[in-house]
Amino acid sequence: MRKINLFLVQTLMILSLVFVAGCSKNDGDGDKTVPDPEGTIVTNIRNDVSMNRYNGIYFGLREVGIGTLAMTDANVFQSYGGGFDIAYIGTVNGLGSIQSIPKENLFTGSGCAVIENGGYVLRGTDSDNQVKYARLYVTRFLEDSGGGIVGAEIKYQYPFVP
Repeated sequence: MRKINLFLVQTLMILSLVFVAGCSKNDGDGDKTVPDPEGTIVTNIRNDVSMNRYNGIYFGLREVGIGTLAMTDANVFQSYGGGFDIAYIGTVNGLGSIQSIPKENLFTGSGCAVIENGGYVLRGTDSDNQVKYARLYVTRFLEDSGGGIVGAEIKYQYPFVP
């Protein structure tokens, strides 16, 4: 009986050490915020209740024919006018953490949920049919006095050339 208890205690100690070592935060960037790349634009975008009018930001992609970003009242990013596709790449530690173009199957033309600390890549074509990219990061949600989401603070960079 004493040997079994000793064996159980030793096993639990080893498992505890493995568990603690597996939870370290030195993978990737951890909790460290990555600096913004040169040319980063910081702005707010409001969610648009009607989608019959543009109530977001003028995203700057229109000048090369890609389109304009809109945020719906359901807190979904969409291409206003269908000019580009968007891919959600996950939670990131800042705009500088988005360093590559995601796989083709991650892009969608139907929109992506707006997520705090979320990273996105936008893909569209300019007037010369050249594929162009932008990267976007959601810093935080904007709330009204009642706590309802009315928009988001975002950072973006265009053009994004990894």
